Amino acid sequence: MQSPGDDATAQYDADKFWNDALKDQSTLRVVTDRGLVSGDAAVVDIEAVRVNDDGTDGAALQGMQQKAFQLDTDGGNIKLPGLLENIVGMEVGDKKSFEIVFPGDWPQEYVRNVKAKFTVTVSELFGREFPKETDALAEKIFPGSTSIADAKAKILDSITAKYEYDLEERSTRRVSTLWLVFAMSKFPSRSSKSKSGTCTRSNFSPCKSSRN
Repeated sequence: MQSPGDDATAQYDADKFWNDALKDQSTLRVVTDRGLVSGDAAVVDIEAVRVNDDGTDGAALQGMQQKAFQLDTDGGNIKLPGLLENIVGMEVGDKKSFEIVFPGDWPQEYVRNVKAKFTVTVSELFGREFPKETDALAEKIFPGSTSIADAKAKILDSITAKYEYDLEERSTRRVSTLWLVFAMSKFPSRSSKSKSGTCTRSNFSPCKSSRN
């Protein structure tokens, strides 16, 4: 299991940074001779309705209707399980309907565990052409790098350093908070009183009884 700041997480984030940077350098080309594959971009119309208990179409799901929506299928951008799998292979002009049940932990509570029927129409499709990984590209992605390996190493070092800084900051805040709690519980407030006498922040000695 990965934890924030550990070596595995840092490497994962460094790889993601590199892949995202490559994506930023890529070029989108119009696709007309094949269907959609993971990583493509597409312009789609999306409709979604609730499926009634008897299997008939119900009311439209609020906020789920999209026209000329620019869909990026790369890098986990599609969060709803089953959506990408159902549109893979669709070509320009295709229209397809399919059912999906929203997960029970979906952010929008009103559709949790709801069975919905989606209808997707593809109007445009674009494939992504990535540049060759050269030393010139490495310098463009991470200025000062002399090679691909050097750029990736510097990216990892930068992410690791950031994690270490964040961890140190969190530790400092925890220590400061604990000291504040300790101090507040150890020292009576300036105006606290008891039946037997008065304690003040300016006098740290035990409270003296008012009795003789």
